[in-house]
Amino acid sequence: MNFVNSKTIARASLRLLSLFLLCANCLQAGEARNERTGQVYIDPTATPNALQQAINEAAPNDVIELKGTFLGNFNNNFISILLKGHPHQKAILDGNSAGTVFTVNDNGGAGVIVKFDHLTVQNGNTASNGGGIANNSTSYNNVIVKSSNITNNKAGNGGGISNFGLLTIIESKVFDNAATAGNGGGIYFVPEAASVLSLVESKVYGNTATLNGGGIHATNNIDVTSTSCGMSLFGSKITGNTATNGGGLFCDTITYSIKQSEINGNTATAGNGGGINDTTGILFLSGSSINNNTSSGDGAGLYGQTTVMESYCSSFNNNISAGIGGALFGDFTVINLFSTEVANNTATNGGGFYVTDSSSTYFRNVAVVKNQATAGNGGGFYNDDSTLTVEYSKFNRNTASIDGGGLFNNLVAGFHSSIFANNQAGTEGGGIYNDATGVLTLTEVKFKGNTPDNFFNVTGGIINQ
Repeated sequence: MNFVNSKTIARASLRLLSLFLLCANCLQAGEARNERTGQVYIDPTATPNALQQAINEAAPNDVIELKGTFLGNFNNNFISILLKGHPHQKAILDGNSAGTVFTVNDNGGAGVIVKFDHLTVQNGNTASNGGGIANNSTSYNNVIVKSSNITNNKAGNGGGISNFGLLTIIESKVFDNAATAGNGGGIYFVPEAASVLSLVESKVYGNTATLNGGGIHATNNIDVTSTSCGMSLFGSKITGNTATNGGGLFCDTITYSIKQSEINGNTATAGNGGGINDTTGILFLSGSSINNNTSSGDGAGLYGQTTVMESYCSSFNNNISAGIGGALFGDFTVINLFSTEVANNTATNGGGFYVTDSSSTYFRNVAVVKNQATAGNGGGFYNDDSTLTVEYSKFNRNTASIDGGGLFNNLVAGFHSSIFANNQAGTEGGGIYNDATGVLTLTEVKFKGNTPDNFFNVTGGIINQ
């Protein structure tokens, strides 16, 4: 028989007691750490304040796994961290209508990475920036939102999210948020050096802004030509948002791309640009739609000032403007459209497009169809003091209540291998109305079935009248 003396038992007991006290100091009730993986598991039913305490005690790049609802205002304690919910169990950060739900603070150096995965961030309310998430640092903080919902938050700017650094949103929803006194109902993005906003297969919908950018407000503090900052949308939907200007997007001095995405059903309630309102921006549009937007002013689909845009395989359809330019209004813009459809848009003048003030427009393989100028000229296109070049395109079944069912031109327009068919004007120029100041060049252009006439003040280069 083996015997253990009392001193050995005492030493073992002390070691166990010390270990117990250490664990008790490190972890609160409802919290457990996996030391090998850096994961901390939090259950708010055990300790309501466990989340912020766990963040404060976490090591950089720790993973904190959550389930249940956490009430309060949280921050990352100046470190990189991953907050992770379960795909099949609710994990909610709830601001309880008292301040920003989660604030991302930088570490004073190269910035931090904060990830939100399978979480709902809701019920934030602040007069400042970012009701749900506020990344207010300018030192390259990187915020990643994946498979999450940002909803029912309110802020002065950025009801759902405000971001001054890097923000990537993947397979997530930003909806029913409000900018109660300013801009960016869903997202407020003010890029500094090297700042980028990326949306991948995400939805921004049902957000409102008192001023500009119901869905997204993006205003660049850096020169527009900077390649280190900008915005990209891929496979995403910006729908059903409202603002005074830029119901879907309000962009100022920014380079951005929209690919395989939808900017649909947004409203500018008292201004311009139901879908997009852009100033001094550079936009690349591909495989996307700007459809079913409305504006109380001009440019229901897109309102552009000093804008450069290229569009490939996209559509501007069913937009309704109470002013001019149903699909697009362009002032001193450069617009290039390839294989794009402009159909069923409505405005007082320029049912499809209205461009002015030395703008330059190029169409190739573009269909301008069934647009209406309800109280003036240029059912399909109104070219005002600008230059228009068109190749291999068609202007069909557009209507104007006065002149130029297909086109109203008063400066320079050139057409090659294109067709004007079944357009209608209330007075003159069912196909084309060329004003006395207009210079028009036509090469292999067909006119067919336009009323009351195919063209007014048009000569040269016409075949198959």
